[in-house]
Amino acid sequence: MEILQFGLNGNLGGIEIYLKTLWSHMDHTRFHFSFIVSKSNVPPCFYEEFKAGGCDFYSITPRRVSVRQNRKEVFELFNTHRFDLLHFNSNTLSYILPIEAAVKNGCKVIVHGHNAETARTIPRLLHGVNKRRLRKLDVNRVAVSSAAGKWFFGNDAYSVFLNGIETEKFRFTEKNREESRQEANCTDRLVIGHVGTFMPSKNHAFIIEIFENVIKRNPNAVLWLIGDGNSDGIRRLVNEKGLSDKVVFWGRRTDLPRLYAGMDVFLFPSLFEGFGLVLLEAGCEGVPCLVSDCVPDEARNSADNIFSCSLNESADVWAKKLLKAAECQKKDRTACHSKIAKAGFSIEQEVSKMEKLYESLAIV
Repeated sequence: MEILQFGLNGNLGGIEIYLKTLWSHMDHTRFHFSFIVSKSNVPPCFYEEFKAGGCDFYSITPRRVSVRQNRKEVFELFNTHRFDLLHFNSNTLSYILPIEAAVKNGCKVIVHGHNAETARTIPRLLHGVNKRRLRKLDVNRVAVSSAAGKWFFGNDAYSVFLNGIETEKFRFTEKNREESRQEANCTDRLVIGHVGTFMPSKNHAFIIEIFENVIKRNPNAVLWLIGDGNSDGIRRLVNEKGLSDKVVFWGRRTDLPRLYAGMDVFLFPSLFEGFGLVLLEAGCEGVPCLVSDCVPDEARNSADNIFSCSLNESADVWAKKLLKAAECQKKDRTACHSKIAKAGFSIEQEVSKMEKLYESLAIV
């Protein structure tokens, strides 16, 4: 099957990780991936691996450069190339031109919703308009959670495909814990961790406020912030509060299993999430988590050491609950990954479901 994937760009996020993991575990003798990407000086994430694995790339002029040229090139792509399926991965429906072009040319479409809200005004408005337009199109609707499904499709029927991860990859080891804590000079400190791109939905300013209250009760605590994006504002906030020696900015990392192992508790007060894949990763590593009640139920119920708190509560209340959650760290963290897999969150299970969906649409 020739499958055209939409959603890959140069900024590492949940969709990029999903596409890389999906492709890595997909049967390449049965499914060939191509990608729609924006013409840019920045290559899309994992470009070299995808290219070496035989994937094709089709570069399209971005809308911000030329709406007319973008439209022309998208329709030319579907007019001149035969694809069995368009797998449209997105956090909003603010742009649906590839879906419309695919349907017009008789290409099957999966619209895959990966988020449950957006903090930006214009994308939210366009999402509402295109959500109504999508109802008239013959597409297959999939979402990573019930909350994401509601945001993308309203009352229209959709399927929930729970996110999966490489559970064995996130198996806790004492070696990883020792190495990461030594690297950050945190051997004897309480390590609070967060993984997320620096963007409004991740609520980094509130994380700093919570941590400031934690320090009042435990001056030996340290905060690890892992993720890329523009962190300048949060760095300034940390400096203003005099916390520079207690906050570690790790940036974008490829060794997350090592860093999860080094954490004592995970903090995740997101304003909204499509799913919250990092909770699965932290859960595999046996890290107790305190998360906002805006995180979808499917993620919050994935492990028995995930605790919720309302965003209406004060930072001081969050700090107290976070320290209490830290006390729930399991003595044996090595078996936690198998529990996540048994709960249905392994990547093998997700890939199997997606392969069956691909094939079912091919024979219709």
